[in-house]
Amino acid sequence: MRVFLLVFLLAPLAAGHRDLHKQIVDISIQIESAPNNPQLWLTRASLHQSHQDFKAARLDLLEATRITPKHPPAFLKLAQFDRKRGHPPMARKALNTYFTLAPSPDPLAYREKALLSPPNDTIEHWRLFLSSSSPSTMLDYVLAAQASLDATHLDAAADFLRRGLLRHPKSIQLHQLRARASLINLDTGSAVQAFTTLKLLYPNLRVKLSYEESLIWADYKKEGNSRRALRAALDASQKLPPRFKENRDMQSLVIKIKKALQ
Repeated sequence: MRVFLLVFLLAPLAAGHRDLHKQIVDISIQIESAPNNPQLWLTRASLHQSHQDFKAARLDLLEATRITPKHPPAFLKLAQFDRKRGHPPMARKALNTYFTLAPSPDPLAYREKALLSPPNDTIEHWRLFLSSSSPSTMLDYVLAAQASLDATHLDAAADFLRRGLLRHPKSIQLHQLRARASLINLDTGSAVQAFTTLKLLYPNLRVKLSYEESLIWADYKKEGNSRRALRAALDASQKLPPRFKENRDMQSLVIKIKKALQ
């Protein structure tokens, strides 16, 4: 029975693997017929990435960048690939080439520029990207706001947080960053408001949110507020239904809370 269940579960994965392999074979045949088509190389690179064959993917990306005339999107794809694989210097080199070649840069290139730049240089790139028509995620606003806070550009951080919360009003990370920005501005009242909003949005997460709140207060040397948040977390944990109290993660969290209160 167990063997049958394992085969049943793995069958879709095997089918997907075969389908992906077939797509790579098909695109390889097309490349043989049109080796100077950069889009074919980019497509195969994407398929190789899905296949977790990152060496083959990068070789295809490099080939797409070598085709004459040079194809700017290939350099942007290469920059994205190298950044995600943990090679910022190579990513910056590819991105610089992209900006040299592209007559009208893709807004996504400004996102890459922001991710590859030091905090003081990243804010304008985030502005360019987030002001474009390209789809942005909650994480983009988090990264932009965090970079602004790191560079102590509080006005920029406030703007990214305001815009981000308009689009993602239930984002825990954005509300917590809003609290941090308020504390940097010595505005305790706004920080309390941010934490209160979160607990109203997620009443079932009061234990976790109160514990995280305590850590944020502690980061800004607000020990009294930190302890109050810890006590609120402990109180919320005691009011949980038995099935939640018995959860291992919750039990581990309660141990952390009690230890912090000692």
